[in-house]
Amino acid sequence: MKNPILLLKISYVIGAILDALVAIQMFFPDVLALTAGLGVFTPDPDYLYASYMSGVMMLGWTVLLVWGYMEPVERKDILLITAFPVVVGLMISDILSSAAGFLPQMTAIVFLIMQMFLIFIFSLSYMLNRKKSD
Repeated sequence: MKNPILLLKISYVIGAILDALVAIQMFFPDVLALTAGLGVFTPDPDYLYASYMSGVMMLGWTVLLVWGYMEPVERKDILLITAFPVVVGLMISDILSSAAGFLPQMTAIVFLIMQMFLIFIFSLSYMLNRKKSD
């Protein structure tokens, strides 16, 4: 790759955008239902509490990725931490949610493909820039 720093920046932008979109799903259950193929569902207070707490964390991670974008090489470790354990944890959550019958299998598959892409691009970005600033 001619410009590995550009790949770092692209990785931060993709991650921040996807995290912001997921935060929206967590803050607005109707958006999640529509985009995840859940149909109409009425979340109970326990679901809403967990979803809002998760949304705040996802929003925080969005800000962290934007912060990483500002100094992409110096803060490249953010991408590795985002891939492992954050994205891997989200993958496990999607698998368990699908197995429990909450998340449709096809939705889980789409989410897992996107998450595998994130792990790939974050890891590649990190590896191509690991010798810089070390």
